[in-house]
Amino acid sequence: MNNKFKTVVVIFLITALLVPVFIQPVYGMTSPLWDREFDRNIDWIIQTEFDVLIAGSNKKLYAICERRGEEIWSTKSGPDINRNDVTVIDGTDILLVNREIEKDRSYKLEAYELLTGKKLWENNKIKGKGIGILPVLERWSFLYLIDSDSSDRVRPHIYNLNIFKGKINWESEFSSSFNGTKSSGVLIFGNKYDVSGFYPPVFIDDEIYFFYDGIRKFSYKTGKQLWYATYTVNKDETFIRSDGDAIITEKTIYTSGAGIVRAINRKDGSVIWASEDFGLVPLMYYDGGKIFG
Repeated sequence: MNNKFKTVVVIFLITALLVPVFIQPVYGMTSPLWDREFDRNIDWIIQTEFDVLIAGSNKKLYAICERRGEEIWSTKSGPDINRNDVTVIDGTDILLVNREIEKDRSYKLEAYELLTGKKLWENNKIKGKGIGILPVLERWSFLYLIDSDSSDRVRPHIYNLNIFKGKINWESEFSSSFNGTKSSGVLIFGNKYDVSGFYPPVFIDDEIYFFYDGIRKFSYKTGKQLWYATYTVNKDETFIRSDGDAIITEKTIYTSGAGIVRAINRKDGSVIWASEDFGLVPLMYYDGGKIFG
């Protein structure tokens, strides 16, 4: 009897210690840290690295303190603002908003200071909605991409803008179109396409590499396309970024596309060698002159 009694006491003590541990998170989940009401319906939210949430309605933006829920600033009503029209330039506290002016079908790219809402600049020479962005902070600039193809294909038009003033340094455009990633629309109605299903461009030593429909190399100084190595990317369009991210060495770029690994000359874009078809190579690793996939 004594042993049974001791066993019951031990089980009771263990249960008493563990129950609060399991119950506490459940209570925490039902009690929000904060909540707030807005004067408009909120359609989307962007989380930033600055303890600030950007909440958007169709015509207004709100900057909210992530920890306390307090409104830091908000924009005035204006042209429609969709989720894809708003982005934070990585590595900065600059928020970009691309507004479409319905009256004359023009666009206005605005830059705001994320923490204060101060408007830094605006540029009304951008001729479309943004589909991609590449910060080039060591040059105090960024590349802003729009789609210049009105069909279901994508042809990026590139703007190189000063990050502090919004001045366009140069413009350039892809030499051809390609199949993009569907970003909106229902079935065949209202479809829009962008480059979200591809790996982002890379900036190295005044060279810019795009990986949308193969590899394209551009000059940062002039915006001129230097070469284009074409191959199939995202063979099955329902699987985005299914091929391995490119590996860029001093002289060679190693990449996979539709299951084939290629070594491409970084200087002129020529294919040095190509492997057999492995079916799919979602990951590659380079070590000591060898490629592991």
